[in-house]
Amino acid sequence: MSITNAALQAVVTVTDGDGDTAKNSVNIGDQVKFLDDGPTIMVDDIGSGSYQTGGNSTWSEAPGADGFTSLAVTLNDYTIDSHATVTVNSLLGTDTTTDANGNYVFNGTINADFNNDGISDAVSFKLTFNPTNNTYKVDVTSQPSTIITFDTSQGSLAPGGPSPVQQLNFSSGPAAGQSVVFFGAIPTADPGPTAGANNDIFDLVEVGQPDLTKSQIDALLKPTNQIPTLINGSTQMNVSTSGIGINNNNLDGSGAGLQSTDESFVVNPTQLVDKVKVFIDNSVGGYDPNTEDLEYRVYYSDGTVSAYKKVQAGDLSPVTSGVASGGKSFEISDVLGGPQIDAVQLAMFNGTIKVPVIQFSIRQAFLPQQLAMNLTATLTDGDNDTNQDTFKIALA
Repeated sequence: MSITNAALQAVVTVTDGDGDTAKNSVNIGDQVKFLDDGPTIMVDDIGSGSYQTGGNSTWSEAPGADGFTSLAVTLNDYTIDSHATVTVNSLLGTDTTTDANGNYVFNGTINADFNNDGISDAVSFKLTFNPTNNTYKVDVTSQPSTIITFDTSQGSLAPGGPSPVQQLNFSSGPAAGQSVVFFGAIPTADPGPTAGANNDIFDLVEVGQPDLTKSQIDALLKPTNQIPTLINGSTQMNVSTSGIGINNNNLDGSGAGLQSTDESFVVNPTQLVDKVKVFIDNSVGGYDPNTEDLEYRVYYSDGTVSAYKKVQAGDLSPVTSGVASGGKSFEISDVLGGPQIDAVQLAMFNGTIKVPVIQFSIRQAFLPQQLAMNLTATLTDGDNDTNQDTFKIALA
């Protein structure tokens, strides 16, 4: 073969017996083609993934002679359970190189009603493509939690007369079958937990579950008070929407600073909770942290106890409805992933407040319906040739 005047030719030379030769050529340029091999990609489906553990499958890619330029993934649409398919066509990202772990990573979020409660929730997911072992996986990186709330106005007092201990029982609603125990506590008492029995507040709360009931604490007070350093036997715990207080419907401080004569009570729901919201009405002047001092400490499910913490102005939010309308509220929350709240102790170091309602919130596991996603992976080579493959991911 030879190239003459930019033409590709096949040259044939024939030689006879005495060495004479004859030569001829033919143009074969029209018969020879140089083709671009282009990229190829294939992504297998994930048919049985889960919200909790994600899922994995295989994929393969070959950018060809022109080399790799980028990998892109698009979320085409999704379907939740048997509901209508929602078209998205949203690019999750375009990677031109791998991350520090040698993977191509894409993140996405779907905002939709995942558990058929009429509320749109956000579920985020991550796709990780490993080009070394040709596997990929999906992980659900964040999903909402379901919050249930109940408050003291929904309970009814257990039978019995004036007592340092009261118990609210719940017969309906999200706390049905549960209860909340209140007891007047000496604010300077040892919070615990310490060695020995019935010598600190945590002994009356019990670490984790189950908690002590009203009758169990009453048995420590009658006929003889066995816990005088924890509860004053003459204390009367009042629990109603007229006010949760000591000896009346108020919570009173005896003067500046912590003193044993300050009024204090412990509120202990039988369930472990994640947030306690305390409402303060304005019937006795509300609460002014500049001149008054309301403090709280938290008893956690792992046996730890926080120090007293003053409720500051920045902690207060206005209340616009309910029995505390016109007053303020503040929240006591646990840390996500940490121990839950077992009980809370309120203590009035100075001033007077009225607390008509205390609300409790519990995070519950998110129970979403099945999610099916259709996606497209696009591989681009060095001269911008592309190849696509669609794939499906199902989570349940």
